[in-house]
Order: sequence, then structure tokens, then C-alpha cells
Amino acid sequence: MSRIAVSVLLLLVGVASASADEGQLRAVTDDGALKLWLQNMVWHHRYNTDEIRQVTALTAEQLAAKLEQFDISPENRPPRPAGKLFVLPYPGGRHPRIGFLEGAIDPQRETKLSVFCPWDDLSYAVMDIPEAIWSNLGLTYLAHTHVDTIWTKQGLPLPQLEWEQLSDGNFVIERTLPNGIVCGAKVIPLQDHVRMKMWLTNGTDKPLTDLRVQNCVMLKGAAGFEQLTNENKLFERGYAIAGSPDKTKWMISGWDPIHRAWGNTKCPCLHSDPKFADCPPGETKWLRGWFSFYEGTDINPEIDRVEATGWRTHPLHHVTDNVVGKIKDADSGKILPCRLYCQNIDTREWHYAESTAVAGTAVPSRKQIGLSASVEQHTTLSADGFQFQLNPGRYRLRAEHGEEYVPAETVFEVTDVDVRVTTGLELQRFTNKP
Repeated sequence: MSRIAVSVLLLLVGVASASADEGQLRAVTDDGALKLWLQNMVWHHRYNTDEIRQVTALTAEQLAAKLEQFDISPENRPPRPAGKLFVLPYPGGRHPRIGFLEGAIDPQRETKLSVFCPWDDLSYAVMDIPEAIWSNLGLTYLAHTHVDTIWTKQGLPLPQLEWEQLSDGNFVIERTLPNGIVCGAKVIPLQDHVRMKMWLTNGTDKPLTDLRVQNCVMLKGAAGFEQLTNENKLFERGYAIAGSPDKTKWMISGWDPIHRAWGNTKCPCLHSDPKFADCPPGETKWLRGWFSFYEGTDINPEIDRVEATGWRTHPLHHVTDNVVGKIKDADSGKILPCRLYCQNIDTREWHYAESTAVAGTAVPSRKQIGLSASVEQHTTLSADGFQFQLNPGRYRLRAEHGEEYVPAETVFEVTDVDVRVTTGLELQRFTNKP
């Protein structure tokens, strides 16, 4: 992951828990989160009252009152932000497909982001990242109900999640499956394209193989791209490309390493489906993705230009954060300020942390202990995430937070492969002084 500012949850706090039977329901009790979702639905996705109520569970009277309270209406819709492609979490409720609805019953919104077309104020494509993941274990994840996964066969429902929007405008989501597999995605809107990263960490004790991923771009919301056909699509060099009827507007989707590029004639969509490398226990594997729009009559030079950007070799991490994490209160889950120690176990070298927040602080300290050669080095960190850039090796991380908490330690390893190490500690309070 790149250097990021402290994250702002779109809807992680204030979401009423919902069972699988409640489908698209995402009842919101926090006014701040509800306001964001209503702006999303009314201003940008242009939901009608029934669609909004299906998602929020508000009565017609409650919805009218909230829209008046927040001053949200189609008439005061603001202009879209300039400078980069406009991306928002898909609100759910309204089915993102036109056809083949029986193949995507009760679609989960937490895998879906809308990318709004630059050529009009109405159109958008919905990216489903991931729609499905297969492994040697079977169908390991599915973002809707159609066929059984290895979890539904065991009667194990997965909790509802939400995209996390970072203060730099990027989006991140990560899910831990019941057997310890962790899969996540980061979406980075840029001026002329959307850059994407996916990762999978094998938290099981056995190798994972045949890790095929299905990533879908659904075109229902884009005017002129709704045709139930593949005649307006190209599949070449790993890209899945859709064109408008007059061949002047295009959408380009690509993932690497590519497994299969294709389109579904029953549902207007694009698939540039990748495949993770086989993943031994404890390791993390990565994928890179690209999505962009193009206006012009000749798509081939544009594909050459996209390929020449070198996106397939773009670093998966910013140089300063191959290790990231958070220090939390064990009971409340709240992120704590702390004194953080990080030492290479073999070389005995100490390392200073940096804050992941733009406004966060990370103050390094180096203190010699008495007249000895011993030196204490730590970082005083604000209540934000931390990040390190560390060479391969074994490291010990220790966190302290005042006299009321028990210090905590963990040991982790950084390898010489391009992986993201996520670590953290939970501090247990043992007393609560007046």
C-alpha cells in the first residue's frame, strides 16, 4: 500500500448488523454516515425514493425528514470534483446488472465501486472487485448468491463490510475469511485512469493453488453500453474493452497477471480476470489492475499508450511502507497513541516509525541509558496508524501506553519478496485511575 492519510470510514461506524436474510439492508444510525450515503444516492447515483428506502430501511416520512435536514435534493447537486476520475462506493439495492439477474442474487455492495464516465453526468460503470475467488479449496469467495461457496456449504455467513475511504481519496477494503485467508483491494483514482491493487494472504497451514479471480465491470449504468452482446467489445493483450455504438467512447479494463479476458453476452460487462500465484502458508501474493476511459475513433493507439505506461510493473508499495499497522485498545478497538519500539532481532538495529496520517505525528527518540553502551530508541506516535520501510529480517515490535496499560509485543518477519506486512498490537488496560 502507498503512503496514506488516516482513514475516514464511509460507513463502518453506525451500521446495524444484518443477517444474510436481510439482503441489501444497510440501516444507518449515525447521521454523519447517513448523510454521506444519501448524498451518494441522490446526487450521484440518482436513486429514487423506493431504492433509497430499500437500502436504508427508512420510512418515507423519515427519509423526507433526513433529506430536508441535510439539504440534499437533485436540484442542489454539486459539480463533480475535478482533477481525477470520480469514484464512489456503490450503494446497493438497485441491481447493478441488466440481464442474468438469476446469476447474481442479493449482490453484496462491499465489493463494488462506481467509476463515473467523464463524458456525461449520468453514466457510470460498476467495478466488482472481486466478484469471485477460486482456489484448490473450491469457490472461496462470491460477492452475491448464485452457487454455494465453501462457506455457505458449512452454514457460515460472512459479515457485511464497507469500503474505507482514505483522506487521500483512495479506497481500501480487506476481508478475513473463516479459515484465515485474507483478501483485500486498494483502488486509486487518478486523472486519466484508476489504478488497482489486490492482495491475498494465506493464513492457513497449507498451500493455496489455482487462485483464479473474477473481476467484473458492469456497464448497465453507462448510456450506450447496455447492449447484451460482445460485438461492441475487444479482448486483446489481456484487456477487456467496450465501445459505444458509434465507436467514439471506450472503457478499458486490465489486470495482471492475466488469466482470461472475456465478456458475458447475458449481462453487459467486461472481464479481465487475473490469477494469483500459488501462495504458501503465511505469504502474500499481489495483483495489479487498470481501468480507464477513452474518447476517440481509433482504440489501438490508446491501448499502445496504456501498455507503455508500465502499469504492469508499477510498485505495489510506496518505498516507505512495506510494514503497516495500528495499536489499539483491546476492549474498545480504539486506536491509541503510544510509544513504539521496533528492533531487528538479528542485527539489533532500531527503527523509527512514521505516521500514516497527514496530520499525525511520529517523534523519534534516542536515549543512552546511564553510562552504559545501551541505547533506547522509540517513536512517540499519535493515535494513527504506523508504517515502516524495513529490509528483510525478523523484527520485534513493542508498544506502551502509559501506566494503565500492559505493554504488548509481537514478532514478525519481512521477506525479500514484494509483500505487504500488516501487524499491530492490542493493549490491555489493567487499571483505570481517577
